[in-house]
Amino acid sequence: MDYTDNAPEVMPQVVLIRTVLKWVGQGVLRAARFQRPFVWNRARVVDLFDSIRKQYPIGTLLLWVPQERQPSRDTLGPLRLKEPRVGVPKLIIDGQQRLTSIVGVLLFDKNNVPDDLEDPGMWSLWYDADELRFRHAPTPDATLPASWIEVPALINATKLQDATSELRARLEREEYSGQMNLPLSESPWRKRSSKIEREWQNAADALANYQLPLVEFHTDDLKIAVESFARLNRGGQKLSVDQMWSALTNPSGDGAKLADLIDATVREVKDLGYGRLDRMAMFRLILLELGHDPFRTDWNLLAEKQKTKTQESMEATARRCHAALLSALQFLREDMALPSLRLLPYNGLLVALAVYLGYRARVAKKSDADLDIDVARHLSNDERERLVRLSWRLAFAGFLDGNPSKATAIWRLMGIEAYNATPKFDRIPIVFDGVKLHLTNTNAENELETVALTTPFPSRYEQRAARLRVSLWATMARWRLDEADMRHAAAFINQHGAEAWRPISSSRRRGAPLVDLRLRQSPANWAFDLWGMSAGLPSQAPLRERLAALDPTNAEDERTLSRLQISPEALEALQNEDEEEFLQLREKRMIDEERDFLTTYGITPPDRTPQPPAIDHPADDSDLPEEEI
Repeated sequence: MDYTDNAPEVMPQVVLIRTVLKWVGQGVLRAARFQRPFVWNRARVVDLFDSIRKQYPIGTLLLWVPQERQPSRDTLGPLRLKEPRVGVPKLIIDGQQRLTSIVGVLLFDKNNVPDDLEDPGMWSLWYDADELRFRHAPTPDATLPASWIEVPALINATKLQDATSELRARLEREEYSGQMNLPLSESPWRKRSSKIEREWQNAADALANYQLPLVEFHTDDLKIAVESFARLNRGGQKLSVDQMWSALTNPSGDGAKLADLIDATVREVKDLGYGRLDRMAMFRLILLELGHDPFRTDWNLLAEKQKTKTQESMEATARRCHAALLSALQFLREDMALPSLRLLPYNGLLVALAVYLGYRARVAKKSDADLDIDVARHLSNDERERLVRLSWRLAFAGFLDGNPSKATAIWRLMGIEAYNATPKFDRIPIVFDGVKLHLTNTNAENELETVALTTPFPSRYEQRAARLRVSLWATMARWRLDEADMRHAAAFINQHGAEAWRPISSSRRRGAPLVDLRLRQSPANWAFDLWGMSAGLPSQAPLRERLAALDPTNAEDERTLSRLQISPEALEALQNEDEEEFLQLREKRMIDEERDFLTTYGITPPDRTPQPPAIDHPADDSDLPEEEI
């Protein structure tokens, strides 16, 4: 097969802002229906126009141009769009927030404001020639300085000329008193007017000459479209494919959109204190429920199939998955002491538990109305223990390491296992270096003696590594926090992320002896900030002084030292300023305690020698909202 047969036509080009305004005015540039609404705030709009004035790049815009018309929104920010007279509209795929900000401000009609517009003042933007920056008016009826001009006037020659005439008249009226004997060219108001007019013109020229790079993507093959958009966004802001799904499964816009149902789940997970949920975990769970490959969806076939499915069926599926996922999260917190999703090593583990618990609820013959987050509480004690053991094995073995076929097989086997009267999970394999080991098979148990299923203890503190996350999670699980303390710890981790763990020793400390670099980078040199958690704000300095002040004979201090895996010998070394000995002793204790933990769950511990962990998580683990979706 020649892969170029169905290749999309990609048309990169550079256009002026005036061209984009013309497209919007004609109704041929629109936001695809699966796009989220506008979410930027005033500060981001100001920053965008400031970048344009300074001729800074604002990124390439991506437009989808199908041959057949696709569902789109009839609004763009504060604008109500006309129906295009001819042709198929161009759909904004990447750059919606930027484009909406530009055209919304430049085409905003303050005399015709839609009733449902949340913040009309956002779109009334002014340029201040005195401070050379864009601003919003403090109030709609505020008296503004003479140096301010409405931004739309900067792209309209007639309005700019009118603003200039008004400026001169105002300055002459306000400042040209007692200066009648001076020549006009030397009067202070005239000099000030000339300066303001010059800066206005500079800003107008910047807007008129700014070139927007964009790529038009011409294809009607939905499979190619979705995959291409996802790949193009991989290096920057991810394109949410469930938004595309929403357009395919609900072209009429009737009922709840799938993307909105996923948004609701993400919000509820956060409100319940678990932290940020990767929406793709929910989306893959729904694909599994509908019988699709969660990684290799044929979008063209999907579009045809979904034409025969009812909107009610899709919503029911999403709600079942919502209940199963919340049940899995409850199981992770109550039975495995996971404080926050920030420490979950693989989203695939959450999906695996949700698949099992969702199917298990059906075995119990619960109706959709009965599905809630209490499903996991109906497990027998034996089943619960087996599920906990399986989950720890999968977490430490790293079986969901980005291999789609492996993950899909595990998820489907979890669904099959849920229908066993007494689930033993003997169908669930653990794969390590190509060796498949079943959990309860007699022969496999013999092999467990010679094959380590876990990767070694991490030699470097790196929260982008799943191996470190599962180690930190296991450590906190041993604390056996009560519900109140668990939620307190979760809130601290959710809010501060990696800052919830602070370094102990600093290489920049004056007079400190040199410490082996590997040990300074080791997890042994980082500790959970128990003091910061109590205060609600991470400590700013390393924790060395706080730890050195602890007294192991004091019960409260001894509990702190135990939780932070610091032995009396290690504490003594720290107090004697032998930081290298301290780190060696603490690392040894951390490895010993993890090995004991693994043995408790029937997992063969790895080699004792720490090894660098693989980086398998994004660098940015913040809770900031997605910008371009």
